[in-house]
Amino acid sequence: MKDFKKHILIVLLLFTTFCFSQDYFFNDDFNDNSKKWYVGNTNNFDLKVFNGRYYYEYKNTEKNLLIFSPKFKINTSDNFEMESSIQKISGVQDYGYGMFIQKENKDRLELTITSNGYYQINQKKNGSFTTIHKWTKSEDIKKGNYAVNTLKIKKNGTIISFYVNNKLLISKSISEVYGNSAGYIINRNQKISIDYLRIKKATKNSYNNNITSVNTSLNETFSSNSNKWTISNNEFVTYDINSGKYYLEHKKEKGGYSSTINNVIDETKDFEFETKIDKISGVTNYSYGIMWGKKSDSSFRFYITSNGYYKFVRNVKGKEEKIINWKTTSFINKKNGASNIIKIKKQNNRYLFYINGNYINESDFEPFYGNHIGFILFNKQKIAIDYLKVKQNKNSNNNNNSIVAKQMSVPVSDNFTNNNNGWILNSTDNYSAEINNGKFVLDRKIKGGIFFKNEIDLNTQKDFILETSFTKQTGASNLTYGLTFGRKNSANEYSFFLSNTGQYLYRKYENNKYSAIIPWTQADVIKTNLYQENVIKIVKSNQLLRFYINNVYVNEFPFEGFFGNKIGFTVYDKQKIAVNYFRVKYQTTNHNNPPIIVISEPNVEEKRGFKIVKAKKITVRGHASDSDGIYEILINGVEANVSENGNFVANVPLKYGKNELIVSATDLKQATTTKKFTIKRKSNTNFDTNSEVITNNANQNIDLGFGKYYALIIGVSDYEDESIDDLEGKPLRDAEKLRQVLTQQYNFNSQNVIVLKNPKDNEINRELFKLRKKITTKDNLLLFYAGHGVFQDEIGSWLPSNAIMEYEENLFSNSSLVDHFKAIKSKHTLLISDACFSGSIFKTRDVTKTPKSIQRKFELPSKKAITSGTLKTVPNESVFFKYLIKRLENNPNKYLSARKLFDMIEDPVINNSENKPQYGTIHGIGDEGGDFIFIKK
Repeated sequence: MKDFKKHILIVLLLFTTFCFSQDYFFNDDFNDNSKKWYVGNTNNFDLKVFNGRYYYEYKNTEKNLLIFSPKFKINTSDNFEMESSIQKISGVQDYGYGMFIQKENKDRLELTITSNGYYQINQKKNGSFTTIHKWTKSEDIKKGNYAVNTLKIKKNGTIISFYVNNKLLISKSISEVYGNSAGYIINRNQKISIDYLRIKKATKNSYNNNITSVNTSLNETFSSNSNKWTISNNEFVTYDINSGKYYLEHKKEKGGYSSTINNVIDETKDFEFETKIDKISGVTNYSYGIMWGKKSDSSFRFYITSNGYYKFVRNVKGKEEKIINWKTTSFINKKNGASNIIKIKKQNNRYLFYINGNYINESDFEPFYGNHIGFILFNKQKIAIDYLKVKQNKNSNNNNNSIVAKQMSVPVSDNFTNNNNGWILNSTDNYSAEINNGKFVLDRKIKGGIFFKNEIDLNTQKDFILETSFTKQTGASNLTYGLTFGRKNSANEYSFFLSNTGQYLYRKYENNKYSAIIPWTQADVIKTNLYQENVIKIVKSNQLLRFYINNVYVNEFPFEGFFGNKIGFTVYDKQKIAVNYFRVKYQTTNHNNPPIIVISEPNVEEKRGFKIVKAKKITVRGHASDSDGIYEILINGVEANVSENGNFVANVPLKYGKNELIVSATDLKQATTTKKFTIKRKSNTNFDTNSEVITNNANQNIDLGFGKYYALIIGVSDYEDESIDDLEGKPLRDAEKLRQVLTQQYNFNSQNVIVLKNPKDNEINRELFKLRKKITTKDNLLLFYAGHGVFQDEIGSWLPSNAIMEYEENLFSNSSLVDHFKAIKSKHTLLISDACFSGSIFKTRDVTKTPKSIQRKFELPSKKAITSGTLKTVPNESVFFKYLIKRLENNPNKYLSARKLFDMIEDPVINNSENKPQYGTIHGIGDEGGDFIFIKK
C-alpha cells in the first residue's frame, strides 16, 4: 500500500484540443470513449470504457500503474475543484488507489485511499517523491469491495483541501498546484471502476487565507528594538533581542510572563496577525503563544504546545475563560527546536485560526479590551519570535459572499425572503449559511458545534416571546440543534435544543461551566423524521420561562437574567438544518398566558418528578394561579377539588407499578398548563410479579451452553492531574468487592476476571483489545467502571488516572467504548458504570422489554448497560454501588438477569440519593432483545 516510488507510466500523448463549457477544464462521464482514454488488455492491465464507466484492472503484484487523462490547461492563478467517483471492485483491502493532477514537468499531487478506510496525500516535485500527509484513518471512507467513494481536490489560493464523500479530510498550504493532465493511480493487483471525472473552475470564496488589500500596521522583524519591546534579565525571566529574533525565557517552574507593545487596529475592518515562534527548550506540554486586545489584565490569547495542542481564551480581569478548549492538531510542528507560524484573521465577524498555513478552527469575533499585542509563555521554557506582522484591510467588510450582522430591534419577524436582518452568510469547508427559497439553511459539515449569530435589542424586563421553526434536512437522529439566546460570548449563554430522538434540553453556560437546567427529556410532540417541521416557542411570563414545542407546553423554569444580547442558532455535528422563520415580540394584553401550577404534595420536585409509595391512592395537592381565573383543574382527566384561591386537592387511585400523573390547569380563556410526574406503587409483599419464568426448578441447572463469563473491572481513585479530585480509594474498594462477589458466588472463573486499579487510558484500551482475541460468540462480558466521568461538547467520557482536563487529554470516550464493544463478539455484554454523566452512553432513554423466560433471554444476543445516573453528577460515596453489591450478595436465585438486577436496585437508589439509575440498550452494536444472565455457583 505504501510503496508508491516505482511506477509504470502509460502516457497518452494527445494533441487534440478539447473545448469545454466555460465552467469546466475537463468533464467526462464515460458514456463513450470520445475523450480517448487508454484502453487495452495485457498481462499487466485491462483497461476499458463500458456501460458508462472506465474499468481499470491492474494485475501486477509489485508496482503501481498511472493512467492519464487527455490534456487540458489549469494556470497557476486558477482555482479549481477536481472530483471523481470511484468504485473498488476487487483486491487486497489495504492497497491504495486514487487520483492525481500533474504538470507538464511531471510534478503531481496525489490523493489515495484504501478500502479499509485510510487516506494518504503524496507529492512529486522536481523529481523527488514525498508524502505530505501519511496514512490516516477516516470514518468517512466507505469500506470493502464494491464500495463507492467520491474523491475531491479543491484549490483555493494556496490552500488545497482534500475530501472524501463531501467530507473534508484535511487542508494543506501547497504552492504551485496546477497542471495540464489528471488521472488515476492504482497500487498493485486490484480492480476499480470510475463513474466520472470533473474538473471545474472555482472562484475564491470568502474563506481566503490572505488579506490582499491591506495596510500593514506592524511589520516587526526584530532587526532592532524600534518598537520598544521589554528587554530584561532577572531571576524570573529574560527578554532579549538578538540576531533578528526576540527571545523570551521563563526561568521558574510555574506561572506566566508576557511582553506586549501598543498597536492600534481598526476593529470594524478585517485584519490578520501572523507570527513565527521557535520553541527552543522546555517541557513539550507547556503553553506559549500570541496575545492581543490587551488592556490591564484583560486580553485574548491563542496558545500552542510543542506536543501538538492549541487553545483560544479570553482573560477577563485576570480570570481565564475558555473559548476553544485544548484541541490537538497534526499541523503543529512538535518538540523542541521546531518552528510554527500562527495566523489569526478577523473575517466576517469571525476569528479564523491557521497553523503553518493550515486552517484549524474559528470562533466569534469579540471586541478588544485594549490595543496591546505581544507574546506570552508559561512555566519553565524558552521561545524565540522570528517576526510579527499585523495587516489591516483597507476596504469595508461587505462583499458578495457575506453580510455583517447588525442589531435587530423588537418586534422581529423574519421569514428569510431576504437578509435585511443581516445574518452572517458564508460558505467554508466546515460550515455554510445561506438564505435560499425562504429558509435560512445551516450546514455543519464536521464534528463540533457552531453558533450562527445575530444581535437583538431585547428588554428582558418586559415579558417577551421567542419563536422559531426548524426543519432537519440531513444528519443522524441523535444530533443536537436549537435556539441560543441571552449570549454574551461562548462561555456565557442559554440554549434550548432538540434532537430527532424526540428529546429536548434547556442548557446554560456560565463562565464556561455547563449546566443542564432541564436535562434531556422525552417529548412525544417532537417530530422525529427528516423534513418534518418543529416549532420552538419560549415565553417569558413574569419570572417564568415557559417552553413550547409545536404549540404544546412542555416545561418551565424560573427566568434568569441574560448574559448578553446575542441570539441565533446552534448546530452540532454533521447535519443540515433549515430555519423556516424567526420571530421576537413583547407580550401584549391580548396574549393569554396559561396558569402557573405548583405541586406541594407529593414532593416530586426534589425527586425529579419520581416518587415510590405502597398506598392504593395518593393525595395530590397544589396551587394554580392565572390572571384570568382558573376554569378547571384535571388530574389524569378527573376534576380536582378547587378552592377560590386556586388551591386544589385530589385523591388518585394507583395501579401496581409506574403511574404517570398529569395535572392540567385551564383558565377562562382556555389556555392550559400541564405538569407530569411519576408515582410507582410497590407491592406490600415480597412476591414479585415480574420474576423471570424458569421452566425448570429455580435451583436446577439449565443446560443452555452459557459459555465463559469474562469481567473487566475498572476502578479509578487517584489522578495525576491535581485539578481532578481524588476519590479516597472508594472506587478501588468497590472494584475489589465486586471481583470477590463475582468469583466466589457467580459463574466467573478468577482467571477470566481482570481488575484494573487506577489505569491509564492505554491500559484500558490494551485490556479491551485482549478481550477481542479471547471472547467468542458463546461468551459473556461484564465491564464495570467506577471513577470520575465528564460530559463536554455533547460527548461523555471516563477519566482514567492520567486524564489531563486542561487539554481534555487521555479521556476514554463513549464512542471509543462502543467501538470496542462492536469488535468484541460476545453473545451478551453488560456495562455497569458508576460515574458522573454515565447515562450519556445511551442514545435514547428507551428501555426495550426483554422476554421473561431465562432461556429466551439467553438465546437472544444482548448489549445492555446499567448506569448510576443520567446526565448528572453522582456522589463520591456511591449509593448505587451499595445496593448493587447488596443485591448480588443476597440474591437467592440460581439465575438473575440484568433487568431484574436493575429493578432490585432502582427504588432504593432513588429513595436514598439524588440520582436516578438507568437501564437500557447500547444502540447500534448488535442487541436483539436478550439479556445478560448472572449464574450463581
